[in-house]
Amino acid sequence: MKKENKNLILIDDVNVWDKNPREISSKDFESLKKKIERWGIWKPFLVWESKKQILGGNSRFKACKELGHKEIWVEYREPKDDAEALEMAIADNESSGEWILSKLTGQLKEYEGDIDLEDYKISLGSIRTLNLLDEVDDPNELYKGVTDFQSENEGAWKSIIVHFEEEKDYNEFAKLLGQDLTSKTKSIWFPEHIRQARKVYE
Repeated sequence: MKKENKNLILIDDVNVWDKNPREISSKDFESLKKKIERWGIWKPFLVWESKKQILGGNSRFKACKELGHKEIWVEYREPKDDAEALEMAIADNESSGEWILSKLTGQLKEYEGDIDLEDYKISLGSIRTLNLLDEVDDPNELYKGVTDFQSENEGAWKSIIVHFEEEKDYNEFAKLLGQDLTSKTKSIWFPEHIRQARKVYE
C-alpha cells in the first residue's frame, strides 16, 4: 500500500483566522474534541499561506490546541483577497449532498445503541437528529424543540401546512405541483411562475 503523504506542520506555526465568521457552542466544542480523540483529524486544515491563518477548520484547530497536538495536517491556499478567502471558507464548510431521510432513520435505529447522537450534528433542515428515533404519530413531533420557521408568505392569498406520512407521498406531491422539492424545502409559491417572479426561493 502506498504511504499517504500529508503536509504536517507545527501547530504553533499558524493561527486562527482573524475574520472567521463561524463559531461553535461549548457543548459542540466538547463533542468535537471527543471525536478528534477517537478518530483523529480526517481532513486537512485549509491555511492562508502568506498570513499563516486557518481558513477552514478553526474549531478543529482550537480543539487540537487544547488536546495538546504538536502537529497538524494542512493544505495551503493563497486567496487573492478577503472575498476569495471567505469563499474558500464557505466552500470548505459546505455540505453539497443531502441525507435520504428514510435510509438514515433506518440505519440510526439499527445502530441506536452504538452511536451517541448527542455528539453529532446532522443537517436535516429543521428536524433534530434525535427526534428521528422517536416513534411519533404527529409529524410535528419531529420538530420538537426547534424554533418555528416563519415562511415568507407576505402577499399570499392563503398559506397552509401539508403533512406527509411517507417519503413517496412527498415525492408524489412534488410531481403534482410540477416543482422540485428537497429535504431542505421549507416553503413554496404556487404556481411556479409566481415563485420565480417574486424570487422567493426555498
